[in-house]
Amino acid sequence: MQLIGRQLEILFTALFLLMMQGVFWPPLSYLSKVQGALDASDPLSAAAHAGLILFLVVVSLARPRQMLEGVRIAWPIIILLGLAYLSAFWSDAPELVLRRATTLAATTLFAIYLACRFDLGRLVSLLVKLNACAVVASIVVVAVAPRLGLSGSEDYPNAWRGVFTAKNALGSMSAFGAMIALYALWRGYGPRLIAAALIPANLLLLYMAQSATPIVLLFAASYVAVVASAFRRGNGAGFLVGFALVVIGILGIGLLAVGWTEILALLNRSPTLTGRSDIWDAAITYISQRPWLGYGYGAFWRSDAVEARTIWGSLRWIVPHSHNAWLEVGLALGIVGLAGAVLVWLAALYRAVRVLTLPRATHVVFCVAIIVAILVVNLTEYEFLRADNYLWVFFTLAFVHLGHEAAAHRAAREAAAPLLPRRPIGAIAYPAPRTAL
Repeated sequence: MQLIGRQLEILFTALFLLMMQGVFWPPLSYLSKVQGALDASDPLSAAAHAGLILFLVVVSLARPRQMLEGVRIAWPIIILLGLAYLSAFWSDAPELVLRRATTLAATTLFAIYLACRFDLGRLVSLLVKLNACAVVASIVVVAVAPRLGLSGSEDYPNAWRGVFTAKNALGSMSAFGAMIALYALWRGYGPRLIAAALIPANLLLLYMAQSATPIVLLFAASYVAVVASAFRRGNGAGFLVGFALVVIGILGIGLLAVGWTEILALLNRSPTLTGRSDIWDAAITYISQRPWLGYGYGAFWRSDAVEARTIWGSLRWIVPHSHNAWLEVGLALGIVGLAGAVLVWLAALYRAVRVLTLPRATHVVFCVAIIVAILVVNLTEYEFLRADNYLWVFFTLAFVHLGHEAAAHRAAREAAAPLLPRRPIGAIAYPAPRTAL
């Protein structure tokens, strides 16, 4: 009976991961290629989220201590989650805020469950298998039903989208899939033949998606992984190499900032980043109108909001979000929410630096690469603090895992510390007698 329960648990975990990755999800949007109202409730998604909440209740009752410990370690994220709920008090659409905050809570708790339930190596093995399903399915859809498999947009009519609702989603999945497959191949998690085959397959899909941001995040994550590996050696040579790479990286970022227009031209992108700069200008304007607390979590981009409709009219298309996580958090939760987001990122950086050189923290380089990749992708997309999103799951998972490693190191250090004998209260301490020479 226990074996059947464990198999069902893994099955539901895999299904929820596929859903959050967006594989044929949501099905109505995928099949119709039409974006519905941003504030509308999809019955299938609502049913799936209800099933996720029920699943989380069951696994939390089965492992209450592990889940409570995970929630404690994720306390900066929990603060942001609480702020998302509180924003219903000052939002013009409190019911929508509560609904989306509940979905965010379920997504966050699902990530905490993954961090507490699975060893990261075993989870990587599962992610490789799920990525293989998405890769094969995307290629098959493009070959059999190109009307569904191709983006068909005005700007990128021949870009692939595969089993996802947009080409950028395919590109992001391919970039992270290549990272996960490479790590699985290097560490031997799961069949290495499958991991080896997925690396070129994901890179092919990344190229066919014609998405630039995933290419940048792939290079950034790879570079940071090399830097972290150098520091992780824990010796003088490793420190010098790591320090040199950090200096080179800073200089490279400076060169990118100076020659940004030329680099975009090489990537066949416009200086406006496919219209994103216009969206950013509009978002900053409306953030300034409610600077401290924002418009409520997930409540800005809705059909009955004057602000959103004004932006849509000026840009002549229905913008789903700000295409920048920081601006989206500013619209939703204001300066207070931005301060909370900064706290979360600083906590992630502190945990990564703290456990980077620990021998037992075997997955720290992988977690750092994932966090940096998510940081990069959120410069032009909105994936941070986003409900029902697999990159938010990955970030929370890495955050909690690094917290577990830091807590384990602290506990081991306290256990190894010598216990000094306590002097009774009121006892007089006499100096030790001198020995004769």
